[in-house]
Order: sequence, then structure tokens, then C-alpha cells
Amino acid sequence: MTKLYLDNKMVADDYVELNQALKVLRKHGFYVHNLWNVEDVQSIIECDKYQAQEVLDLLFKNEYVNGEIWASMKIVAQELNLKLKE
Repeated sequence: MTKLYLDNKMVADDYVELNQALKVLRKHGFYVHNLWNVEDVQSIIECDKYQAQEVLDLLFKNEYVNGEIWASMKIVAQELNLKLKE
């Protein structure tokens, strides 16, 4: 895949490829509306793309972060009047 962004504009071929990948993920039940990119990390941390990937990897493997996501999922379910499974 060529560079995804060229001066902060997505390259047309990459845009099509990315949308095809997102379509496949959605088809299989994945939530794809909040994805993180190394550029998100690099916007606040001075690092190369490999270090940025490591930051994201450790972030999303973090027990606290995952615990907060699961707890928030239950709160949102209750706000939507959905029954929690036991």
C-alpha cells in the first residue's frame, strides 16, 4: 500500500482500499467508526511510526483501559434500556 496520506489528504487508491477493508470488517461485526492511526500518536508525541504503533499496542492492551471500555459498555446499555446478560 502506498503512503496513506499525502499532505494530510488521502491518496485515492488508498481511500478505495481502506473503504473496502472497512466494509469487510463491518460485514463481520467489527466496529470501525473509531480507529486510531500512528499519526494520532505523532500529533502529541515525538516518535517514528514504529514507536507510535508500540504506544497504540500497549495502550489497547492495558487492563485499565479495557476495564473502562467494558464498564462503559454496560453503562451505555443501561442508558439504552438494554438488558445485561448474567
